[in-house]
Amino acid sequence: MDSYPTRHDVRDVYNAREWVEASLEESCARAEELIDKMMRGVREGEELAAKYADVFPKTLGEEVDPEAVLTWTSEFIMEPGDEQEHPLNWKVSMEVNLSELQRVTGLSDEAIEYIKLLVDKRYNAKQDVLRIVCRRNANREHNRQWCLKVLYDLIQEGNREYPSDSYQFTGNLGGDNAGEA
Repeated sequence: MDSYPTRHDVRDVYNAREWVEASLEESCARAEELIDKMMRGVREGEELAAKYADVFPKTLGEEVDPEAVLTWTSEFIMEPGDEQEHPLNWKVSMEVNLSELQRVTGLSDEAIEYIKLLVDKRYNAKQDVLRIVCRRNANREHNRQWCLKVLYDLIQEGNREYPSDSYQFTGNLGGDNAGEA
């Protein structure tokens, strides 16, 4: 018992007002530091954007803006322990606006209607959105690639059945190298 250090800083349980006020002041100061650090990062980002504006123009002309065509959704469920292997963490959902898809790929109206028939309940007519969901693999990236593959197959099948002169699909809707493993 004598080997344990004695604690002389034990606060009175019934009078913790000073301790709470001190901890609140420390928390507010820490929050202000974090906000200042974040704002410095935003300013540095704006400075970099201005510096490289001629290299990376904001208007890309006719290039595909993946944010306008595909919308990705995934979940992250935390579990006790250090391994986060919950099956819902694997699930990936992709939404595609079909009018934007037609604009980007150059599919004909008939091809878009054919794709709507193929996907049946996965197409929301009110929002003009096709939703593809995958949770087959225990890896989120593999599920994302599967969703892209299904979409690419639908695009190619629509053009095969109803060819269009303006068809210009190159397989780059995801904005990255989705075909690579």
